[in-house]
Amino acid sequence: MGTYSSSTILSTLFVLLGASSLLTANAALRAPDVTIYIFRTNPPLPNATAVAIYPPDLQSPVPVGVPVVAVSDQPIRLTASEQSQIVGRQRVIRVTGITQEDQSTTQATGVLDLKTNGMNGTISFSGIQTTGSNTPPVEELGVTGGTGAYESASGRARVTLISSAASKSILKWELYLCYPTLCKADSLLN
Repeated sequence: MGTYSSSTILSTLFVLLGASSLLTANAALRAPDVTIYIFRTNPPLPNATAVAIYPPDLQSPVPVGVPVVAVSDQPIRLTASEQSQIVGRQRVIRVTGITQEDQSTTQATGVLDLKTNGMNGTISFSGIQTTGSNTPPVEELGVTGGTGAYESASGRARVTLISSAASKSILKWELYLCYPTLCKADSLLN
C-alpha cells in the first residue's frame, strides 16, 4: 500500500463525481420499460371498476376519522383509446387517511397483471395517491416486486392523469424497472 497525496484523492473524487452526474442525467432521460393505460370507472356507473367496501352503506361525504377501503379491478390497455387492445388487469386495494388533511390521500397497494409483447407476468406496486379534485397531474409509486417476465423487479411507476370526469378517469403508467442483475449499477446512478 502506498500513500496518496490529498490532491490525487481530490482529483479522483472530482472525476468520479463528474462521471456519476453524467450517468445520473442519462438515467433520468431513459425511456420507460413499459407504458400502459388504465381506465377507471367509479359508481354510480354500471359495472364500476372501483367500489368502496368499507364502511358498509357508505354515504358521501365520509365523516373525518372514518377510513374508507376501496377495491378496484380495471383493464390495462396499450393506448389511451378505449378501443385499444386490453393487455392485462390492474387490481388495487386503497385505504384513505383518517385525518382531515389525509381525506384526499390513499395508501394504494396493488398488482399489474400483464400479457404484452410476449412478456407475461405481474408487477407489484405501493405508495400514496391523491384522489378527487386534488389529484396532481403526475404521481410516483414504488415498484415492489414482480413475477414471470418481471421476476424480482423493483423501480418506480410514474402515473399521469390523462383525463378525468366525475365517474371516469384515464391514467398513463410509465414503469421504470430494475432487475437484480442490473440494479447494482443502476442504483449507483440514482
